[in-house]
Amino acid sequence: MIEKDNPPYEPPPYVDVDDEDSNFVTFARDELELAGLFDQDSDYGGMIGTAVMELVQTFSKQGHSGFSAQIVSSIFKDLTEWKPLTSLTNNPKEWNKVGYGIYQSSRSPSSFSEDGGLTYYNLDDEPRIIYTSAEIVYSIKENNETV
Repeated sequence: MIEKDNPPYEPPPYVDVDDEDSNFVTFARDELELAGLFDQDSDYGGMIGTAVMELVQTFSKQGHSGFSAQIVSSIFKDLTEWKPLTSLTNNPKEWNKVGYGIYQSSRSPSSFSEDGGLTYYNLDDEPRIIYTSAEIVYSIKENNETV
């Protein structure tokens, strides 16, 4: 463990930590300390390091193998970036009208449609790609009313 001027990291009372930390928890704590993420003069007054440690401790406590750890990490990353885990559909519950003839996906905030979700584009794509909904849940009349 790296000694710093700040007091050692203490987990919040609601995070149950075993007496002996796993190698992963020790590695993560050391790296966060080296990066200065627990320091009061770091971004958000050291809260970033504390928040990451809570996630690390929970992840470690779940006891994942290498393969399940990759799966859980990948899904968690997608969710924290507001990426849907399945393809978008044209279900009206997934699309919010945000302007004249423009709909925004409630499942993928960077995805927009001009036909209620039958086709859509994602602002993160460069060049712009037009996608077709994986599942046509509702058909759309010419005046954009669902059938």
